[in-house]
Amino acid sequence: MKKKEFTKFLALMMSAAMVAGSGVPVTAADFSSDDVVVETTAESDDAETADEADDAQIELGGVENEEPDTASEDTDEVIISEDENETYTDAFDVFSDGEEETDILADDTTTVKPDFNVTLNGKASTLNVTDKKETEDSNEWQVVDVTFNGEDTNDANNVSVNLPEGTTVTKTNVGRASKYINDNRGFPKRVNGDPKTGPFAADMGDSLNSTSWYVVQIYSDGTHKYYKLNFHINVEKSDLQGTVRLDAGAQTGTAKDLTFDADSKSAECTFESSEASETENNVLTFNLQAKGIRKIEMGTSYDANKDAILEPITVGEDGTCKLSFGRGNGPAAKSTTYHCVVTYQDDEKVHYTIKITRKGRAGASYMWGGSKDNPFSMSTFDNNSETISGLISSLKTAPITIYDENGKSKMVTPSWTFYNLDEEKDNFYFSEDGSTLYAKKPGIGEFGEWTYNGTTYKLYAQAKYGSGAAKTLLEKYGKGGKDGNVSISACEKAEEFTGLFPENMKQDAEDLYNLIKELNTAVNIGSDKEGGWDYSITGNTGAVWTDDCESARLSKAIELAKAVWPHIYGLQDAKDALNKMVESAPGEKQAELKKIADAAIAELDKAYNEGTLTVDMVNETAKETTRKLQEANPTDVANCEITLDQTEYVYDGQAKEPEVTVKNGDEVVAADEYTVEYKNNTDAGTATVAVTGKGILTGNKEVTFTIAPAEQEVTVPVSSFTKTEGDAAFALNASGREGAVLTYSSSDAKIVSVDAEGNVTPLKAGTATITVKASAKNYKDATASVNVTVIKKVLNVTKTSVTKTEGNKAFSLGVKTNVKATVTYKTSNKNVATVNKKGKVTVKGPGRAVITVTGKASGRATETVKITVTVKPSAKLSAKATALKGKKAQVTWKRNKKATGYQIVVATDKSFKNVVKTVNIKKNKTVKTSVKGLKKGKKYYVRVRSYKKASGGNVYSSWSKAKPVKAKK
Repeated sequence: MKKKEFTKFLALMMSAAMVAGSGVPVTAADFSSDDVVVETTAESDDAETADEADDAQIELGGVENEEPDTASEDTDEVIISEDENETYTDAFDVFSDGEEETDILADDTTTVKPDFNVTLNGKASTLNVTDKKETEDSNEWQVVDVTFNGEDTNDANNVSVNLPEGTTVTKTNVGRASKYINDNRGFPKRVNGDPKTGPFAADMGDSLNSTSWYVVQIYSDGTHKYYKLNFHINVEKSDLQGTVRLDAGAQTGTAKDLTFDADSKSAECTFESSEASETENNVLTFNLQAKGIRKIEMGTSYDANKDAILEPITVGEDGTCKLSFGRGNGPAAKSTTYHCVVTYQDDEKVHYTIKITRKGRAGASYMWGGSKDNPFSMSTFDNNSETISGLISSLKTAPITIYDENGKSKMVTPSWTFYNLDEEKDNFYFSEDGSTLYAKKPGIGEFGEWTYNGTTYKLYAQAKYGSGAAKTLLEKYGKGGKDGNVSISACEKAEEFTGLFPENMKQDAEDLYNLIKELNTAVNIGSDKEGGWDYSITGNTGAVWTDDCESARLSKAIELAKAVWPHIYGLQDAKDALNKMVESAPGEKQAELKKIADAAIAELDKAYNEGTLTVDMVNETAKETTRKLQEANPTDVANCEITLDQTEYVYDGQAKEPEVTVKNGDEVVAADEYTVEYKNNTDAGTATVAVTGKGILTGNKEVTFTIAPAEQEVTVPVSSFTKTEGDAAFALNASGREGAVLTYSSSDAKIVSVDAEGNVTPLKAGTATITVKASAKNYKDATASVNVTVIKKVLNVTKTSVTKTEGNKAFSLGVKTNVKATVTYKTSNKNVATVNKKGKVTVKGPGRAVITVTGKASGRATETVKITVTVKPSAKLSAKATALKGKKAQVTWKRNKKATGYQIVVATDKSFKNVVKTVNIKKNKTVKTSVKGLKKGKKYYVRVRSYKKASGGNVYSSWSKAKPVKAKK
């Protein structure tokens, strides 16, 4: 048996891994995955054969039609093959299609420096590589950077790299550009050019701006060369500028700018009550300029009583979110101001927080208007029962201020309905006489309501622990009653502890007792518990020594070594092994073990000299004994090399179980000496292989492999649409694989908008692109684009209703066209108004007519617009009022032959705010009437107007002058 083989076996016995030092070339893994965008690998000039060369790849992101720069004569030629079976050797080796390769390199010490010309949007900068520098392990090229500042542009920021003349590339690709917080900034893509001759460009899209910067790096360790194009993006406050727009409310589309100043981490904007809707939920849309937002976190909105209003709704993951406010699905409170605060913090991640403060009108008393000084918010444990009783009583008689739809206020005494609260089920409950409200534990709850003019106002109570109970708790159980640390002895009973609290707090006290007891028990474990626990672990690189049993076991191992090893490896190697076993033991054990080892060596020498010890091949008995010796001194798996036959997979729904190989030094360990467990080996991500030793191995070790997300598709039936301004919303009907979540975004929301369901609404003329993104677990995101062109309407109509008075001059409807078109007009009632072919309207008589305008243009659908023309009776009646006996007054007026009838109103004031009588006359010929029921001696005012009955409601003339009349006594 060779000495080399004995040494390997000895290393296994002693669990001492001997690692031979060697130069390790720098690989692509030495760089952050987020940094690597372009990578080229080529064999160095001193490579020996084609078989030793690594496959080279160049991954770039697009091609522009530019001529490659001419480099010096000492330029590497990187030859890439699409055939996986083809290899190449040096930059100066030649492919010969299977023929014998010829090395034409004359001087293998030649240093070739590639110089690149790098441009950003046409601005060039030369990237020069320095000469090789000598180090202990290898020859290196220094890392060289070139930096460009990005530009604010609607076009792509293109970074191109010109490789040396003669470079051939068969495949190009590029990874994502990322922020420093690893937010994706889009996939670069090839833009134009020849993919095999270059130059190549990385199209970063228009999401990058002036806060971005780009770096190109070149690195070599003398064996492999790496060409890396890195995109680094810094986040500046200007990235966070944006707008908040009111999408649903009284003034839909109102936008407010958000600007982050130099000293603040927040920006604010406010929508006043006049901009909010009182009949539907108000929706705020928040848009950031930065397109790489990964997550927006928002909390619940609360009113002044800390009652949750509504969870905001987040739509999309591209920096756009919609916030919907109101109570549940109901409308927002009247006179409510929405205050939007956007904050961020610049640590490892950037967070955007949306805060909404609902502000009510000053002095408003209804509950969910959010007034700070709301009189109905009470703290049960901060007040005694008399105070609470008085507050409940005052609610029954105290008036509150109510505001109508015009903002006018009046005092109203509510008729509150108090809820029938259940003491067993509800936190808040009333005393038997209904005078006092109690709470079982802290919280906010409703206890009554009142409905007035369709609006429901609610009563809320807030309960919290009072200082008296807390003080008692700390005085008895705290350490000195000052520092607030509470400790409860395990021997104390819960009843004794909870007896300190009022009846309605006992349940909380019992919960508190159990919590503190659990905490106290947890703290005491391992510290002052009798018997304690010793968690300390001692040991060294070899065996762990704790007691005499270990010494006895090692002594037995020496006996086995003395009997078996000489037959396997020879006398001298056996003696060396025994000595090394002693050397590896702790110092306090070495003297004792050395005596045993020396005695064994002396016995071996004596047997060999006497001829009784022979060295021959391993027999079955020796194998069995060796196995026992290995099991007595197992090798830790952590010191073994574990490899997998495959480390990269693509998700297909099936569990992946790569074959495992375990090596102890140079020896492959049999599979029955360890167990293998696979974890997280089905879904995309990082899977783990856990190897646990048994037999001659001990301990465990884990290695990983990756399962990449699979490709998926998103489908849209139609890739382009042409719509007209004002057309109804239409559905894209996009679809993805089962379980995929589809999200939608518009390149210009002012032209077309798209909701979360993929419904597109044309808004104004122009062209925009709708992007549909499909996201699904275990699959890469997929996108599809739909182009939408919105064209102007044929007809341009500014007014759809006109009011005139009989006798007015003819007028034009003012209809214009946006395109060349034929326009026709038609009236529904020629007795009211006629219209000519130019849209000029002539007033004929009182009433209402609808003018239908029709526009026809080549290649366009026919459009119609209806304009309502209302003509009021012209005669301004002259009225006369005469007092009659018997509390009556006679009213006379001049007849209007074209009217249908007349209307007379009687009021006690000249402004007619207090109308006491209204009389409608249905006959045209009637010109007088009597008004009865007047008070004697009281002064009244009378006025008259005529009306014409028409579709859509009567058309009234102007009122006559008010005539006074005083009822006779």
